[in-house]
Amino acid sequence: KKVEDVETEDKELESEMVFLGLQGMIDPPRQEVKDAVEDCRTAGIGVVMATGDNIETAKAVGKELGFDPEGATKGEEIEKMSDTELENRVKNTEVFARVSPKHKVRISQALQDQDYTVAMTGDGVNDAPALKNSDVGIAMGQRGTDVAKKSSDMVLQDDNFVTIRDAIAEGRAIFDNIRKVTNQLLSTNSGEVMFVFLGILIGGLLFPEYFSGSNSVVLTAVMILWVNFASDGPPAIALGEDPKVDGIMKKQPRSRDESIIDKKILSMIAFTGPAAALTMLPLFFWNIENFVLAQTMLFMALAFFEIMMFQVIRRDYGLKLRDNKYLIAGMLFASSSHLLILYTPIGEYFGITPLSLAQWGYIAGALTIFTAIELSFRRLLSRKFGDRKTHLHGK
Repeated sequence: KKVEDVETEDKELESEMVFLGLQGMIDPPRQEVKDAVEDCRTAGIGVVMATGDNIETAKAVGKELGFDPEGATKGEEIEKMSDTELENRVKNTEVFARVSPKHKVRISQALQDQDYTVAMTGDGVNDAPALKNSDVGIAMGQRGTDVAKKSSDMVLQDDNFVTIRDAIAEGRAIFDNIRKVTNQLLSTNSGEVMFVFLGILIGGLLFPEYFSGSNSVVLTAVMILWVNFASDGPPAIALGEDPKVDGIMKKQPRSRDESIIDKKILSMIAFTGPAAALTMLPLFFWNIENFVLAQTMLFMALAFFEIMMFQVIRRDYGLKLRDNKYLIAGMLFASSSHLLILYTPIGEYFGITPLSLAQWGYIAGALTIFTAIELSFRRLLSRKFGDRKTHLHGK
């Protein structure tokens, strides 16, 4: 409308207008978000969209991101539902529209009442109650309000849903690495205990003439301390640098109450110690007439058994040795340290003697037999316990 006088009243300005055109605006979601949502679903994590937008807008955006628009629920419908009705609705609904802060809290609570672990994202003041009420509140770091940030458990610095997916994958990898280290340390330490216990028991019963005074143990305290330092130390630290395994986001989420040491790992720990002792103690008793040589053989067998166990455990996760260069360095350091004390005058302080190539062959044979037994047992455990399978709506 052409206006001659800028002082014209509003009522006059809004009359006798001429239609020139219509302009529409859209704030499209990031393309990578669709893939991230799908990855989360593959990982057994249910993703739900709750927005204050019009229901048709919510359906359109949701469909673009891979959400099922069927059954989309409006806030006014939630208002009329009982808690039980809402619990039934949220199990099969992926899009909620025209929801108020109160409705978001009810949606979150309905999921929590069914033992779901709920993570909620938000950026505005009206999101604060839902962020506070959820198990994990995630506020936007760039456009989020101070109220939202203070109400949340963590702040997403780049405001990108993809980062949440990546953080979940990284968290799973860290948990796996903690399990690997725990499994390795407890399995090998149980081996040390069984070496000493069964060694003294068998030696005292069958070879009493060799077990008296200073010759009362198969391994000295210094030997065990050295193995714990060299074989366990650097490689165990390097094990924490293991990369994420392929398919880490295709596993069902763990229960929030699941322990680091589950039944499968506990079974491995219980088996590994006796199996290692029974396959390697013969090295000691075969050479018992030369007690120093016998201790040296068992000492080196224990040292390289602990180094070898790192890769044995990593095989359960589909990892190859070359996948972690830090672990290779740690294992080389440990091996070199053992050879250094064996073939230098330092060995005198440990009470050991250099070994011949043939004697190393016997150690290698014992380690090979143990490895075959150990891997067979682990395959049986994998069949019994299996891998966690995914499902659509994770808890």
